[in-house]
Amino acid sequence: MPGTESSDWDSFEVRRAAMAFDRLPFPPEIVRAKNSVEEARYVRLMQKNPKLRRVVIKAGSQGA
Repeated sequence: MPGTESSDWDSFEVRRAAMAFDRLPFPPEIVRAKNSVEEARYVRLMQKNPKLRRVVIKAGSQGA
């Protein structure tokens, strides 16, 4: 929208990211956390990993 700040997520599409996930390099610790019953640890680990955040955003954004 005009007058709003741009964000890293502006051109992100979940569908595009999902199609790329099989190629993304998820660290083993994050994979184990994702496969556990509780997802809270997984979410915390994802938030603490800026490199993985950049990779996910790029995979789901236009021009990736």
